[in-house]
Amino acid sequence: MRVLELSAGGVVTAGRRILVVQTADGAWVLPKGKLRPGEDREPAALREVAEESGLRARIVRDLGDTRYSFESRGSVVEKIVYWFLMEPEAATVVQPTPGFREVAWLSVDEAAARLTYTQERSLVAGLISPPETTCP
Repeated sequence: MRVLELSAGGVVTAGRRILVVQTADGAWVLPKGKLRPGEDREPAALREVAEESGLRARIVRDLGDTRYSFESRGSVVEKIVYWFLMEPEAATVVQPTPGFREVAWLSVDEAAARLTYTQERSLVAGLISPPETTCP
């Protein structure tokens, strides 16, 4: 059986630093989570960032989505995560919420190296890579 799971999350930046969270099992991730029934992507992403880090943020722009699949309880889960570039609303102290070990502000390079999942590392690396140019 195949199951579609929709999530939303944020790449929260403050200057040249990115907010990352460490899950209870030790994975370093960008804050994200499942959309609630009837919930739109943007409010879900803002809610998840606040729930996982205690940080209130605002959306700067859409970053597109990542897609992957995994097995869970005998089903194949097709997951789509909608990402948004965000910035903090104010100088808020971030702290881990239940289910998370740590919240950290890392340089873009540190975040790209520490993040556990390839899709998230690529998303962060894309923020610092200059656009490809071609010569006429």
